[in-house]
This record gives sequence, structure tokens and C-alpha cells, in this order.
Amino acid sequence: MCFSIQSSNILHDSQLAKRDQDKQYAPEAGNCKNFTRQENDVVEAESYDGARLRSLPGAGDLGAGKERWLVENPNLLCALDTHSLALANRSLILITGWDDRPRLKIRPELSPIESESITALEWLVFDEIRVIAVGTSCGYFLVYSLEGQLVHRQMVYPGRILKIRLRGTKKDLTHQTSSSEEISIVSGGVIARFDGSDIQLLLLLDSQVNNTTVESLLENAVISAYRLSENRSKSLVGAILSKVVPATFSTIASFSKMIWRSEQTSTKKSEAKPQSFAKASPLTCIKDHPRKGEKLTLSPSGTLAAITDSLGRILLLDTQALVVVRLWKGYRDACCFFMEMLVKRDNAEASTSYYEPSKSDYCLCLAIHAPRKGIVEANNLLKSNLLAEPSSTLAPKPLNDTPLTVYFEVTKPINVPKVKPCAYTVLQHDFGYTYGKPPVLANYTRPSHCPSDHFSKIVLEWNATCKGRQFDRIFGVWLGGVELLRSCTAEPRATGIFWSVQKDITRYHSLLVKSETQELAVYLGNLVDSTYTGVYHVNLTFYFYPAEEKLSNNEDGLNNMKAAHSSNADLILPISRNLPLNDGLWFEIENSTDTELKEFEIPQNVYRALLEVYVSFHGNDEFWYSNYPNEYIIANNITGSPGNGPFREVVVSLDAAVVGAVWPFTVIYTGGINPLLWRPITGIGSFNLPSYDIEITPFLGTILDGKTHEFGFSVTNALNVWYIDANLHLWLDHKSTKTEGKVLTHETRRSISSNGWVKSSFGKITTGFNQHFSYSNSMEMGEDGNLQIVNQTISFNDSVSIRKLTSSVHSFRSVKDFSLDMYSNFFDQGNGTSFYVTNLTLGFNEKKSKDADFGFGTSSLKNLQSAQGVMVVKNNLVVSGVGSTQQAYKYDGSGDNFCYFRDISSSNYTIIADKVINKCNKKKQSHIGFGFSSWWPFPTRRASLASEFVDNNGV
Repeated sequence: MCFSIQSSNILHDSQLAKRDQDKQYAPEAGNCKNFTRQENDVVEAESYDGARLRSLPGAGDLGAGKERWLVENPNLLCALDTHSLALANRSLILITGWDDRPRLKIRPELSPIESESITALEWLVFDEIRVIAVGTSCGYFLVYSLEGQLVHRQMVYPGRILKIRLRGTKKDLTHQTSSSEEISIVSGGVIARFDGSDIQLLLLLDSQVNNTTVESLLENAVISAYRLSENRSKSLVGAILSKVVPATFSTIASFSKMIWRSEQTSTKKSEAKPQSFAKASPLTCIKDHPRKGEKLTLSPSGTLAAITDSLGRILLLDTQALVVVRLWKGYRDACCFFMEMLVKRDNAEASTSYYEPSKSDYCLCLAIHAPRKGIVEANNLLKSNLLAEPSSTLAPKPLNDTPLTVYFEVTKPINVPKVKPCAYTVLQHDFGYTYGKPPVLANYTRPSHCPSDHFSKIVLEWNATCKGRQFDRIFGVWLGGVELLRSCTAEPRATGIFWSVQKDITRYHSLLVKSETQELAVYLGNLVDSTYTGVYHVNLTFYFYPAEEKLSNNEDGLNNMKAAHSSNADLILPISRNLPLNDGLWFEIENSTDTELKEFEIPQNVYRALLEVYVSFHGNDEFWYSNYPNEYIIANNITGSPGNGPFREVVVSLDAAVVGAVWPFTVIYTGGINPLLWRPITGIGSFNLPSYDIEITPFLGTILDGKTHEFGFSVTNALNVWYIDANLHLWLDHKSTKTEGKVLTHETRRSISSNGWVKSSFGKITTGFNQHFSYSNSMEMGEDGNLQIVNQTISFNDSVSIRKLTSSVHSFRSVKDFSLDMYSNFFDQGNGTSFYVTNLTLGFNEKKSKDADFGFGTSSLKNLQSAQGVMVVKNNLVVSGVGSTQQAYKYDGSGDNFCYFRDISSSNYTIIADKVINKCNKKKQSHIGFGFSSWWPFPTRRASLASEFVDNNGV
């Protein structure tokens, strides 16, 4: 639980826009030669020496008087007329001259994280409107008025703008003829060209809005660098998702290339074609019958798209939720522009000195130009009012609330019978300030409205919403002290989130159908204050699927030993803490010497026992797999980093004798490593943490004496804190009041092996339990501990065999492989700000085999996740960043004819590809999409990340 996301406009927050004034360009010479006006026939080439330039008012702010002070790049030097100049260094634009005109300073809002600077400067003149155009090193095109107002801001291409040039016939300042400029923006390998009339239209709109006392700041999102699919058969929505979103949001260059390559149907290398120098215009959409989409304009962040169609409608589409959030009618042949409008100009007018608006002064708007109506209107997308509306314009419908972002863990759906379930809502609660307080309690009785008391499937469903800012929180659900679910909350955003967890809890059947009232407990320790505002609104529901026939259990089929040994337990005892508590019912392991004990007593007619263990790790051990060895910490004098190395083992003892162990899967919670990786796809196991089974049957001979015995839990090398508890599943011999047993063998070396027999009404049954483990972890550290590369693999295999004499009664085997590869680099930026780069892969593979007589023979799960991200953290809040995740999930349960495959990819809250197959295929798949050539983890490598992540809705 390391980070919480700050709701802000990423990478361009006004609080982060302060530039270091000491960082100036160092020019090659002390004077400027051949300083020439751009307008034709106005100023001839002439020379100004350094002394004359130093005399300009305000030139001292650009370093005048210092050696090599002039601008090194000639693109940063422009003339307005014979008496005025526009000069710029990395972060400041100065408009000044030799006459008495007031000088003007403009400080563009630049990103300090990306070391963004001014790289190009040019004057634009349209009729009586003069503006200064600015290009930045991050690819932004800015337009400022002569009053210092930001009129237009647009990402042209994520790279350094080299030049801004005007083509065509430029207007002479001394004449009144109309201009016909075309603006060319040159970046590395990309040329974007804009019709001057588009810019002029924006300037006129700004002027019109000013005349109607409504302030505006315009932003056009029409970018010539966008690519659209050549496959005209695709749907409009498909085009938006597969082309516009990846082109805007893709953060990993190599992954982006794989997406583009996947479209090619021929392996023949395409010939290079000359880049066409085309006019930038709204993108033409793909046909979607019966309507024809005509133009598509994407918002600066890519979260909204304005689409015009042949019926004269304008649809505002949420590209994340794929829903139309607003609709305009009667706008044939319209053009749309996304803009930022200054809605708090009073701050600037009230200020006696120069005032630079902050982000909070602006709002996102959509401008609509309808030539048939002869109108231009601006619509505030954060409110329902129309900001600039001619009297002849009909007001649009109000904007609906932004849809909740849906978070989810990729997993197979639960295979439920085709009958209508009985729904039973067991808890509804709002978890506000609940940390350090008792769990939320509710009385539970088995459902009385169901037509049957026998159920073939029982499903727990947790639904929750949250809005604001909050850390990830661990929580648990217990019934009668028996844990049903261990999970992690999703981290919310300003516009709200929703997530749902479904878990098959049929194995707790005997607990859920008890006739007496039981106590349901839910603990979710949450903190709410002025910073962390998220309250979790939770609904907890159980779904009971009636069985078509009464289940064959121990009492009904004692002669069927195999069915009895593979059925659900008859009794489940909690191995957890007792209420009342101001915490969860789990035990807390705080260090490597800490052992938590729980006494229990079992009935004397038990013939099988199994311990189900729940494990989660937090605090100093949340990332135990990356903890430094103590020797490394001491040798390098590192402080503040958790140690004890990267190995952990949960040890389970019975009356002080080791009976089993757990080498846990490396679950990464929704705020772990880089929170931006897990939006909306969360980490493997984060919403439904795995539990681990340990067979206790071989030891029944030591605990069938009617006395109290003791389970113990400890963690090798543990740091504070581990949450552990367990459920003891017991099978009862209903034809006998007493069973007996004996331990035959018990070995605990690097593996655990135990054998014992139990005599019941089934006869003398021998049970063997074996656990085998292997572990490897290689770790590379550098840059004073800021750079870390971890490669870890855990193999965790266990088997159970139940025999009567020489015949097999029941057998089970599980082979698990847990893999983790992580690259992490930390850069301290000072002032409490740090920069993180992360690239990781996570794998969970498991193969199960079971006696064919029990419904299925073999099942396999291959689950692989790859994620890349970068984030900027200030005072423990993520203020900017970007993240993308790809996941391939394949479950093959051919034995019970249930299979599920999903190949999915996301970037910055947006699903960019998703393929689902829910049929069993006899042919084995050789590879998965997105270039996944195998199930093994990708090699760890440094990620190549994009520099921008903009979220107008808040993170």
C-alpha cells in the first residue's frame, strides 16, 4: 500500500510548472547577426550587436549582460516590426522594443518532469489579429495573444518541435488584404500542416466570446499525426478503440509496434512512400451503416471523441466506457474542436501584476462550427450550460454524469448450473473511517426463500463503488470465524470506480446451510480525511444454485468411499482470532521469531482433515520478493529500506510439529509498485487472494483424543506484517462415534512428507501427503540502491493419495509455478518529488490432476501478465504517470468440458484490445496475441515510455 493517486491534470499541474530560472541557453556568440523580419518587404536584413539588444527593456530577465547570453537557436528569435522583438529562452518569452510600449513576459506552463522547454517561435498574423506561436520539446503547439493569454494549446506529436513555419502568401502588416497562411510544424520525422483558416476561426471565436463577456481558451484536438485503419469494413467503435486510442495512449514503443504489425497480412516488407504534405483536418471516420460517420475529433486526453454523422448529429463518446454521453441534433456539415476555456478570468483582472492562470482556472469545452446555420458555439463539458451561444442556436441536452470506471481481475467465470439462483444480500455498508474499529457485523441465517436446502453451487459476490482518493485496503469476510474471502480494494479516482468480485464458496456448503444464526464479519480498515476522501460503498450477496437432486454426501452414501472422500467437508472450524476485535480476525505475524497459536478441538469421529490457509503480506514485507539482503544494506549504509532478503516461507505446525508450508504467490495489490499499472486490469490474485491447502489427515491419530490441540503459524525472515488465518475442514463418519488413527511416517527437510492411517466405518484408510518446493531469486542492484532488477521463480507442488490396502480411494496432485520479473528504477528529483520507472511480468501457472472418477481428470491454468509504467510521486501521492498492462489467461478444463481463454490489453484506464474464447479446443494454441510466444515471463528490460498521461477526469 505505497501510493495513492492524486486527482490532477497529469504532467501539466500548475503546482509543478515552476521552472528553474538559472537554466538558460548558452549561445555561441555575444551578438545576433542577420536578424530578419518574417513578413515580406517590411524590414531589410540588418545587424544588432549585443550592447543594443542588452538595452531592451526586460532583456535582463533573459540573461542580458552575461557572456554568451543570446539565444543559441535562431528559431527562438522573431521580429514583430521595426520597433518590437519577441525573444525566448528555455522557459520565458519576452515581447519588447525600443519605444515606450509596455513589455510583456510570457511564461508557458511547461513540464519540469520532462524538462520541457521552448524550442520554436513564430509570429502568426490573421487580419487584425496578431499572435505568437510557440513549440516545445514535448511536442506542444501553443498560441499566445499580445496580452499574454494562452489562446490555443495542442499536442502535435510526442517529440521535439524543431520549427514553426508559415507557408503561402503572407499578409503585409501595412495592408488590409486577407491572409492565406498555412502553418507547418516540423518535428522529428513528422510534419503537421494546419490550414491558417482553422487557426483564424479559433481566434475569431475567442474574439466573439470576449465580446459577449464569456472568456475562452481554445484547444483544437485535430492532429494530422493520427493514424486510422485502412480496413474500411471495421466498425466505427472498432476504429476508435484499435487506432485512435493506441496512437494516443500507447506507452511502450515496442508494444505499439507489435499492434501495428499485427494488422499486416503479408510478410513482404512494404516500400517506403514519401510523406505527403497534407492539410490537417478532422479525421474521416469509417462507415457504420445505417449511419455514416463523417468526422471524428479526439479530445487532448483521448478520453472523449466528438463524432459527426450524415444525419446532422454530433455524438460525444466516452472512449473508455464506450457510451455516448451527449448528443446534438441539426448540425449538418459541422466541424468540432475541443478547447480549454478560461472560466476564472476575474483572478487575472483583479491582479495588479502579471497573472498566469493555473489549471484550476480552465475547463474542457467542445466548440461546434455549423456553417449552414452560420454559428459557432462553445459547450462546457464539465457543466450543462452553453458558454457561447448565438440566439439562433438550440441548447444541447445536459451532459450526463461520467460513467464509473470498472476495475476487474482477469479470471475465468464460475461454471454455474443452468438454474435460477436464490439471491441473498447479507450485507450493505459504507466503509468510511473504519481503521482500528471493530469489523462490521451482521446476523446470518441460511436462506429460507429458496425452494431447496441442497445446493450444487454457491457464489459470493462483492460489489463496491468508491469516489475520490484512497489507498488500496486489504479486507476479509468471515462467517462464524471461517474466512470466506481475502481481497484488496481498488484505488478510486475522482469520477468514481466500480469493481466486483465473484468467488465460488461451495466448499463451505455445510457452514452456509447451518440451521442456527451465525455472525458475519467484514473488516475493511479505511481512513477518511481531507486528503483521502474515498468511502467504499459495498453490497455483499450470496447466490445459491439449487441442486437438481439431493447431493450424494457421506451420510447418504457411506459405501461410496470415493465420493465421500472427495465431497465437501461436513464441518469447518475457524482457526482465527476470536471477536471482539478492533481489526480483522487474522493473526498478525510481526517478525521472524513471532509464532501465532490457536487452540482447537475436533470431534472424535473425523476420518479426513484439511487445513485451508489464507496469507497476505503488508507493510515492510509487502514487496518481500525485492527486499535487500541485510549484508547488502550494511555494506552500502542504506537506510529506510526493508531487509531480511527476498525469501519467505509460511510454516504451519500442529502441536509444535511442522505439518506443512506455504511459499506464497507474489500478489501485487492495486496500489503496489506502480498503481497506474492496475487500471482497470488489476494484478493476478489481487481481488481474490489464493488460499493454500495442507492435508492434516495423516496426523488425525494424534488429535482424535478429545483433547485440545494447537496450530501454529510463523513466517521465515518475516518483517512487519503478515496476516494469516486458516479454516479446518473436517469430514465426519456418521455411522461411527469414534475413529482412530496413527502417524506412520513424517519427514520435514526441504520437502514435507507424511503418512498415516485412519480406521472408520470405511475401513482402514491410509493417507499420504507430500510437498515439494524449489525457489530461485536473482537480484541486481545499482545506483545507490535506486536501480533494482529481480528475477524470481517458485515451484510449489503438493500431492495427496488416499488408499485402502492396495486400491486407490482418492488422489490429487497440484503443480504450481509462480514467476516474477521486475525492473525498477528510482530517480530523486528533490523537493519531495521522485520519478519511478517499472517494467514487470507476473506468472501464475497451475496444473491439477485428480481421479477421473470425480468429475474431471486434468485441468491447467496459464496466467501471464506484463506491465510497464512510469510515475512521478510527490509527498507519497502520484501526481503524474502512465501505465499499460497486457494479460493472457488460459484455463483448460477439458475433463469437465469447461475452458476459458482471454487475451486483453489496457493503457491508462482504457481497454485497447480484448479477445475471449470460452470453448474447449482440442488443438493446442502455439502462441497468444500481442507477440506472446510462450507462457514464460518476458525478459526484464528498460521500458521505453511515452512522456504524457493526461486525465481530465482525475486519477
